[in-house]
Amino acid sequence: MLSRIITPGNRIELTKPIIQKKTEEKSKPFISQVYDILEDDQIKIAMPMVEGKVIPLPLHGRYDMCFYTSGGLYQAKAVITDRYKEDGLYILIVELASELKKFQRRQYFRLEYSMDVKFKSVTDEELIAAASSEAEMKYLSTFGMLDGISLDISGGGIRFTSREEIDKNSNAVISINIGITEEIICNIAAKIISAGRVQNRDKIYEYRAEFVNMKNSDREQLIRFIFDMERRLRKRS
Repeated sequence: MLSRIITPGNRIELTKPIIQKKTEEKSKPFISQVYDILEDDQIKIAMPMVEGKVIPLPLHGRYDMCFYTSGGLYQAKAVITDRYKEDGLYILIVELASELKKFQRRQYFRLEYSMDVKFKSVTDEELIAAASSEAEMKYLSTFGMLDGISLDISGGGIRFTSREEIDKNSNAVISINIGITEEIICNIAAKIISAGRVQNRDKIYEYRAEFVNMKNSDREQLIRFIFDMERRLRKRS
């Protein structure tokens, strides 16, 4: 049953399917939230908002939907069958037009967000030890850390800038605060997959790092932080 997988409060991304050129880029997704499960193939969701404005998606519009659930990411094709206002809330009724399927590969929502980042380059041996031992990870993250500022972050990696230079393909330990109302430091083993100087900015470097061997509990905590922060930013806008 749908209700065994999808629950009220789950985050949703709706994306217009690509039906034209193969080279056409996928459109930016609309962000929404599950309100209720009506039937096995029908759900009630919030109308998406962009920059504080409600977006009344068209009736009979077809979208690719991605559900962020406690059991992972699921996708399905869907059709909007109704839309209305209820108790001050703007509602869409969505009917699934395909079977709900779990993603076979990891995909994560990426949040554009600026916050302090601590990082440093480590050896292969140190990376393996840090990924397998919390004590080793904590030890490595207590000295020699460099300063950076995040540009965006997801459950799979982070993009950030710094005045400090390290090489592409370096191993790294990255520390970020994922607490909303209190400090919660998350130390993560990572691989620097992209590195380069930022154009028109003197001695500023931009890096993309992919998290490696991350514990499921740490990743889930990070994803919760990203979703909570995204909701807060939407409310502010």
